[in-house]
Amino acid sequence: MTVNILSGIVRIVSSRHIGTGFVVTSDGLILTCAHVLGSSMPEKARIQFLGSGEEREATVLAEGWHPVDAEDVAVLRVCGSLPEGVQPLPLGSSHGLEGHTMVTFGYPETGEVEGIRGTGQYTSNTSYGKLKTADSRSA
Repeated sequence: MTVNILSGIVRIVSSRHIGTGFVVTSDGLILTCAHVLGSSMPEKARIQFLGSGEEREATVLAEGWHPVDAEDVAVLRVCGSLPEGVQPLPLGSSHGLEGHTMVTFGYPETGEVEGIRGTGQYTSNTSYGKLKTADSRSA
């Protein structure tokens, strides 16, 4: 399955932190890493949809907050509806993906305002559930 990942990516701005997340449901749930939002859970964050350029406020859901020293996951809910053209990105298992090509996109804390795209290849799963990848950033 081919997916335009850019249609579901968001730039997240919270306090002094900037990072990346992605839309996972049509009613506006967004996943990101907790460290993108800071060391403690904020109530709100500003998000910008890469697919449309529109901005919205999002609420950080307490039941979806797992700090950096745990799973480093945060779930946000968009206030209002998703902008036209923004689509959720599908989730799936990494099992059996060794050798498959991947596409990455991120907003680093400093530097490139437009974000950084990359491509790579899944090489293996680790014993603690993370993927090892060979990454080659593209311009």
